[in-house]
Amino acid sequence: EEERNKRQTERKAHMEQKLTQAVADGKITEVQKQAILEKFGQPMVKKFEPGKFKEMTEEEMKSLHEQKRTEMDTWLSQNGLTKEVLNDALGHPKGFAGKRVLFINH
Repeated sequence: EEERNKRQTERKAHMEQKLTQAVADGKITEVQKQAILEKFGQPMVKKFEPGKFKEMTEEEMKSLHEQKRTEMDTWLSQNGLTKEVLNDALGHPKGFAGKRVLFINH
């Protein structure tokens, strides 16, 4: 438990550092930085019971995935962000074919 808390603290500090640099570089605003920290800076909370995914059909999984994607797109839009800007601000690597990969905790 102590080691996990230490890693979470380190990840949050690293995220704050990346976002502070993104603000300094003019990639995002201070308000956007705070919104990102509020959404992604907290420890993940398990939203599903263990084994829940094993019980879901492929169609249910696709539906859940689409729901989460829509929620993220809405949040990004409400905060004047795009996936590309968010990934760039967080320093996430480019994925396949030069596209950035969005790493999301929610």
